[in-house]
Amino acid sequence: MDTFTNSNCWYKDVCSNDCNTCVKYTVIKSLMKLSGIPESLHHPIKLNCNAQDIKQFERLQDIKDNVDGFVEDGDNLFICSEHTGNGKTSWAIKIMYKLFELEWDVWGPVEPLGMFIYVPEFLTSLKHFDNPLSDSYLENIKKAPLVIWDDIGAGKISEYDYTQLLVYINVRQQASRANIFTSNYITCEELAEQISSRLASRIFNSSEIIELKGKDRR
Repeated sequence: MDTFTNSNCWYKDVCSNDCNTCVKYTVIKSLMKLSGIPESLHHPIKLNCNAQDIKQFERLQDIKDNVDGFVEDGDNLFICSEHTGNGKTSWAIKIMYKLFELEWDVWGPVEPLGMFIYVPEFLTSLKHFDNPLSDSYLENIKKAPLVIWDDIGAGKISEYDYTQLLVYINVRQQASRANIFTSNYITCEELAEQISSRLASRIFNSSEIIELKGKDRR
């Protein structure tokens, strides 16, 4: 088992428990690992809002604060921007992390509460037929209460890629399971050029669209 210390705990400023016996930290750390969120992003980045994005940040904060309802209702969110590095992925992770905080004590760490899918890498991995993704991993994508589809539309996809994405997104939406999409394309037409009009339309028509207009903050 990992040795947990105050230096890598999310709650170090508000908690006086012994880190080595802290159940909350242990469970949430397990949920983060199971989700596939890159370890470098396990501690959400503090975002500074500029004037262009005040309303968007307020709405994202509202979704985050009410993520339990968002997930229970099987809602979909599309966070987009023409600019890179202005908080799309960070906001998606903040929302998922809030779900972990709310549900950690009623959710077993054996199954993921949320999944983070970096779409370009996922589509490439699906074609590694000599080293396929495990059945359990693919089932988790279908069944997890919340999935982040990060950077969807990053590069034109093949017919095989399109079919795979459509299947997984369709299964989740048919089962009313929540999704967050992030993309650098801000219109359905732009996204359609990368992933097909049918899939782009399905995403746009089922999602709340939040466009961030701020420049790169990285």
